[in-house]
Amino acid sequence: MIGCMAVTSFGPGAFLTVIVLIGMGMITAWVRWQGYFFGKAFFLTASVAMFLWLLATLGELQSSTLACKMFWSMAAWPAIATVPTAWALFLHHYAFSRREGQARLERAALIAGPAVITLIAWTNPWHGLLYGPMTRLVETEGAVSATYDHGPLFYAVAVYLYIFLAAAIGIVSVGAFQARRAHRAYFMVLVFITSVPMAANLTYVVFKATVFGFDPTPFAFSVVLFLITWLIYTNRLFDITTVARDLLFFNVRNPVLVVDDAAHVVGANPEAMWLFRGPGARLGARIADWPHLSAFEGVGTQSPSARVPLALTVDGRDLQVQITPINKPMGRDNGSMGAVVLLNDTTEIQRKNRQLEDALAVNLERLREIMALRDDLERQLLLDPLTGVNNRRGLEATFLAACTASQPDEGPLVLALLDIDHFKAINDRFGHSAGDRVLRDFARLMRARIDPHLSVFRVGGEEFVVIFPTASLADITDLLERFRLDLTTSKFTRISDPVRVSFSAGLATWPADGLTLDAVFKQADDRLYAAKVAGRGCTVSMDDPPKRSVNEGL
Repeated sequence: MIGCMAVTSFGPGAFLTVIVLIGMGMITAWVRWQGYFFGKAFFLTASVAMFLWLLATLGELQSSTLACKMFWSMAAWPAIATVPTAWALFLHHYAFSRREGQARLERAALIAGPAVITLIAWTNPWHGLLYGPMTRLVETEGAVSATYDHGPLFYAVAVYLYIFLAAAIGIVSVGAFQARRAHRAYFMVLVFITSVPMAANLTYVVFKATVFGFDPTPFAFSVVLFLITWLIYTNRLFDITTVARDLLFFNVRNPVLVVDDAAHVVGANPEAMWLFRGPGARLGARIADWPHLSAFEGVGTQSPSARVPLALTVDGRDLQVQITPINKPMGRDNGSMGAVVLLNDTTEIQRKNRQLEDALAVNLERLREIMALRDDLERQLLLDPLTGVNNRRGLEATFLAACTASQPDEGPLVLALLDIDHFKAINDRFGHSAGDRVLRDFARLMRARIDPHLSVFRVGGEEFVVIFPTASLADITDLLERFRLDLTTSKFTRISDPVRVSFSAGLATWPADGLTLDAVFKQADDRLYAAKVAGRGCTVSMDDPPKRSVNEGL
């Protein structure tokens, strides 16, 4: 069939087809780069299929033999089957404001139907049920054209495609009767232009009417796509920005924003663009990303938790917030397509009353920010975020304060350094989330069982420090041993398999082991190491040799 692709002299029909082809290519490219509208994917599918149909039409018009005309006719069938199917699905989504993500079955129909029809067309030489043996060449209007002998499968395919065309007309007809008055005229236009290709095809099938000796249906569909594109371009159908402009844009000098059902700003009058100028203030961005509008996240979404301010102050202007929902023109739930945000300027009314209030509000806000920053800083400096106990930053200040308050006759100040035994094995076996839970519970139980009034610090991954202001080493050793026994019955030690958690400890005193925190801490760390060498699960103090705990073997 290579010879069927040869270019001959152009007649009027071919010239018209080339003009329409160029127009369809421009439409497809233009729509491809436009912003989202309901049914866009199906509209693009119909446009591309229409372009391919016109290419096959041009090939058939330029062919001079019956074999070539039959070849181009068969090549056109995938597009012929796709155009009315995609067109009906487009109108369904466009009229009822449905997103393509809800259309899995429809996409299946868009693929399966044209695939079956294509198979029927391309196997016609074997079965002859689409075009019969009486197909022949005739001269019509001064041009050689093919008169097709339509077989039973042709009429079956035609009925199938008419179902989609009838569905399309039904959709827009329902809209013409059920839509609000503001949208009714748009549906009437859709009823008219959707009827054009069906009427053109019926005149061809029933009355054999042609355009330059060819089926007028593709040209009629092209006209329909041109008209729909023009209506979308001029925003005369269901674009919610257009509805908002009709209501407010040309009658109100206050800032106006139009927000769709996904909380994106799809329209803004010049006053709003000037007022909210700055990074993020662009059409298509989320309203929460616009300057001063972070609290407007739920506008247009009908979220039950959506709350917006009743008033707003921007650039010294006092604005009263008014939200007007834009409902869908059709649909059972009559849901929201978005909302209009109207900001009424009440600056002059509020100016005198707000002078003192603004000054006070600024001072209070600054004070709250300073206090919040101070509180956050103190928490960051003093607390370990995982366990809730003090961290190493606060250890030196607490140690110095305890040394200052220490009385020699009340006993030495003791620093206990505790390390959870085999903690890496817990992480490796049960995961780091389980390890974090062990650390939290260990710190909680340590404060509860040892003494809730003592200063507890997390100084490493699984290392903790407890400062005992006045206590003997023997008492502390006994206290830690009781805590170690308590851990064997604590629920947190049962993760998924029976596991016990124990710890090793090293004790050091001030001032006997050093006069500074570093010196005392190093001595406690050396004794903690001695406890680990002794087999873990025990406490090593200044005077005592390493002794194994009753939990030996943990």
